[in-house]
Amino acid sequence: MWPRKLLDIGWMDLAFGGLQCIFHCEIEPQLRKLEEKCGGNDQAMVCLSVRTAFDLLLQALKLPAGSEVIMSAITIPDMIELVRRHGLVPVPLDLEFDTLAPTPEAVQRAISQKTRLIVVAHLFGVCVPMAPIVEVAKEYDLIVVEDCAQAFAGWKTIGCSLSRSTADACLYSFGPIKTATSLGGAVVKVRDTKVLAQMRDLHNRYSLQRQRSFALRILKYAAMKLASQRIFYRWIMRIYLCLGKDPDKFINSLSRNFGGRDLQDNIRRRPCNSLVAMLERRCRQYPHSRVKERASLGHHLKELLADCVAIPGSHDERHSYWVFPVMMDGSEEAITLLRQAGFDATRSHNLALLENESDCLGREAPVMRQLLRNIVFLPLYPEMSFVEVERMARILSGSLHRASKPLASKNFSLDRSRKAERHVLALQTVDSRGDETDAVARATFCRLDAKINLQKFKRDSTSDKLIPLASDIHKPFETKE
Repeated sequence: MWPRKLLDIGWMDLAFGGLQCIFHCEIEPQLRKLEEKCGGNDQAMVCLSVRTAFDLLLQALKLPAGSEVIMSAITIPDMIELVRRHGLVPVPLDLEFDTLAPTPEAVQRAISQKTRLIVVAHLFGVCVPMAPIVEVAKEYDLIVVEDCAQAFAGWKTIGCSLSRSTADACLYSFGPIKTATSLGGAVVKVRDTKVLAQMRDLHNRYSLQRQRSFALRILKYAAMKLASQRIFYRWIMRIYLCLGKDPDKFINSLSRNFGGRDLQDNIRRRPCNSLVAMLERRCRQYPHSRVKERASLGHHLKELLADCVAIPGSHDERHSYWVFPVMMDGSEEAITLLRQAGFDATRSHNLALLENESDCLGREAPVMRQLLRNIVFLPLYPEMSFVEVERMARILSGSLHRASKPLASKNFSLDRSRKAERHVLALQTVDSRGDETDAVARATFCRLDAKINLQKFKRDSTSDKLIPLASDIHKPFETKE
């Protein structure tokens, strides 16, 4: 069985980390090398985690209590919790389904007189265009932070990140399930040297992470890497299912980077020597071809599934496909068939939806709410071949076709037939004014229960109305030759 996710680290890297825990090395030379690689210590700083870096940034900024922080509506719960612990109010920012990026209009709607900070997360490997967001932020004198934890595309991109981006800070994570993982650690790049100096001063006061703690982490994830081998993983899944237990909860608990109730106590530490040495090694030796191979597989799978399911972020050509999410209604049957065929698809995740806590209306995130409600993650990584990816696509498409259930769409209507009828009426109304082309371009369509694609129409000669083309009836997936 293909696991839902493979650790992006080799056995030699794990062995190196274990030896570093036994034979301690000097941390300063390693830090200087790493920070120089990431743009110099006047721009970059190495931390224990992205949470540590974000917490340091909030401490250094000293925002007034009650200030609002606009955040991507989907993020990890700890980032939301950190904002609240600093006496700030998190505000959700809804994203476009096709790009997983906020529109400038959505950013403006979320801004109020109390807004001080905007945090944009690059979700699932998508690279969000930051220029339009920063342009809006400049009008209101706001600070912009990029959370690049899920969109890391190689160490070479960090060194020039601030020159490419117009954001004020960029956060990169190398936690256990991230690209080029070192089982922990993060890099933060800050444009304002004074703010970075304050963060570094606060950071130097933290106690050092224990070497023993990192050694145990290496053993834990070495066991996970072994268990994720296909033959072992299949039997582990079968055993859990036979015992009547939920394997998703177990796997999620293993992948959590920080446990316990006292979040700030856990993250307010400096990385130990072994972790810094591991980060520096990964910086030097990580094969960037892995990211390109994964992106190539992701684009291929996107093309295969384009007519079957809705794929968030599908319009981003720079997508690195850290994970491959799809939107499916009635996904349990499809997941069961995929697992029976050897693909561990899952609805399980550690993400959270940020709800509107302010008194201002129009700050809800309906698109991201529906996405998180119906999301399914498919296994995808460089170890999979194009043949296996195509087989997975055939199984998924066939299961949806046999089930004869409505497919997920960008409108996320619970009653797609009625919604579709309204769009057809809208098209006919606008078409009567001679603006047919513009109507088709502006309207957002969804599928009928009969799997009719409403994006293509023809004119009925008798009624002079727009009707769906017969050729747009949904067809089963066919493998490309």
